Amino acid sequence: MRETICKKNSIKVLQLFFILALIVFFCYGCAKESIDFNDKYGKELSEAQFYKIEKLYPETEDPVIAYEPLRSIGELNGVKESDVELGNIIYRITFNCKEKVANGSEIIMEIGEKAFTVNGEKFGFSTEEQHAGFLELIGSKYDYYLNHK
Repeated sequence: MRETICKKNSIKVLQLFFILALIVFFCYGCAKESIDFNDKYGKELSEAQFYKIEKLYPETEDPVIAYEPLRSIGELNGVKESDVELGNIIYRITFNCKEKVANGSEIIMEIGEKAFTVNGEKFGFSTEEQHAGFLELIGSKYDYYLNHK
């Protein structure tokens, strides 16, 4: 009888251990997905010396190449969200573009109507105001370099 109780307790301990392991893996997975844009890409993108801006929506226009770091991108807050809807892509920014950085590693950012991507990873904006402000900033950079080719 004592042996039976020990076996039952062993099974309960194993079940409890298994449940705890699942909880830990689930929490780790959730924490891993809440990647902050600024922590992952902010510094690298704000230090890029050249970037190409392509205006894609509502109409495709000529791309422009900017010759200055986009320092304010380091202030952009976004959290990785795999299920966020991007909407139409308004701008595509290619940092370290091959036209100017021969051996560089291109990083492609697409800014949509509702969110943005960096190398295919989707991020949500922290606020609507930030989204509107970022679109305005990129639009003004695009217009400036389009008029100063």
